[in-house]
Amino acid sequence: MNDRQVTWRTLLFASVWLCPITIVNAQTERPDWQRWLEKAPPTPEFAVPARRQVWEKQRRQLRTQLGNLLGRLPPRPKVPAITLLAREDHGD
Repeated sequence: MNDRQVTWRTLLFASVWLCPITIVNAQTERPDWQRWLEKAPPTPEFAVPARRQVWEKQRRQLRTQLGNLLGRLPPRPKVPAITLLAREDHGD
């Protein structure tokens, strides 16, 4: 046998034995988001109030509940100090 046949047989042997292992591993692992979603608490039901007065009464409670569901959010970014260096007129 020459070197070319040995290389070809080696590649064929490796692909036959290693590919099924890769496919099995890919099928058993679930993405992170799916595992997180399975552990997440159920979302509460939400019914939109029919009248504005009812909405105004429930608004504070709904905002508090939404804040609890979203969790602790990072602080809002500061307003950046922007300096305009140039302006081009494209004739639009």
